[in-house]
Amino acid sequence: MARSTPDFPDFPDLPKMPKMPGAVDRRRVALAVAGVVAAIVFVVFAFSGFGVASMDPGQVGVVRNGGPLDDKDIRQILQPAQSLTWTGWLSSEPHAYPSASVQRFYTVTSDREAGDRSGVDVVQVPTRDGVQVGIEATLFFNFVGESNEQLLRRFDTVFGTRTFPVRERPGERLSPWEGDDGFAAMLDTVLRPVIDNDLRQEVGQFRCAQLVSSCALVAQGQRAGAGTPSEEDSNANLQEIQEKINVSLAEDIQRTLGAAYFPNIRFNLSRVTLPTNVQTAIDQAQSAFADVSKSRARVRQAEFQNQANRLLAKTYQQSPELAQIEAIKSIPEGAEVIFNVGGQSGPGLNVGRR
Repeated sequence: MARSTPDFPDFPDLPKMPKMPGAVDRRRVALAVAGVVAAIVFVVFAFSGFGVASMDPGQVGVVRNGGPLDDKDIRQILQPAQSLTWTGWLSSEPHAYPSASVQRFYTVTSDREAGDRSGVDVVQVPTRDGVQVGIEATLFFNFVGESNEQLLRRFDTVFGTRTFPVRERPGERLSPWEGDDGFAAMLDTVLRPVIDNDLRQEVGQFRCAQLVSSCALVAQGQRAGAGTPSEEDSNANLQEIQEKINVSLAEDIQRTLGAAYFPNIRFNLSRVTLPTNVQTAIDQAQSAFADVSKSRARVRQAEFQNQANRLLAKTYQQSPELAQIEAIKSIPEGAEVIFNVGGQSGPGLNVGRR
């Protein structure tokens, strides 16, 4: 026999229990946490350059680790013109150096007004006889770049982690990978002393007159032409200095910096300049010698003229008719002259020119 289900009375809906004070809305908490995580991820990507980098043609890049838990060792080398490449999370911005194929130059000048620019060296060195001469030259070279990655890594470790003063902007310092200004600031600091020392040694072996022939005009009161070196001798001496520096400079730079970071060094010596006071004295001496030469020329001219006059007078004595002809030629236009021909007392010869 089937059992019947007892009927229960209907109960009204119970009211919802109010939230207790301090209760946490899990959905809102989850959204907040997700927002914070998204913000952190955005900041990481923004400041890490999304972990990718590329290089311009003519530049080579050195990438170092940059994460908070990473060491700061070099991670990789980016080749010139390399396309967008993964460089790792939080890696440093690539240190961009000139590639090995780019020829660089460093200017050596005697112009002091140009000495406040990076990449320009104002050089004045003494000669053997104590004259402070200026040097005009250009140093051409390459940077090791991608041609030797081991040396490139060493350079970035030794010099790339330092900053160097920018000459034209006092108080500012740059790393050598911070553009042309940074690389030039590094050259001013590490190359300039070596160049100056080599020039001082080589130029100091010659007297001023052996480098600039006109310097002999004021040296020990010499006169022009009295044992003055020729311009050809001066050029030969400058060529000798250039050749010696081309040999010594590369060796001295490598020894000073500890490695051959700058191959293909070539030093081109243009000219040697004199101090303002010496050049002024030379100009005055040359002007005086020019005046003397003019006076000598006038004396010689007078001597020749005197000889010509004596010869002409003798000719006229031997031929009075020739003298009369020359006298007639010299009559001014519109004038009439009476010549007493042959010294006779009779009427003379009336001659005139219209």
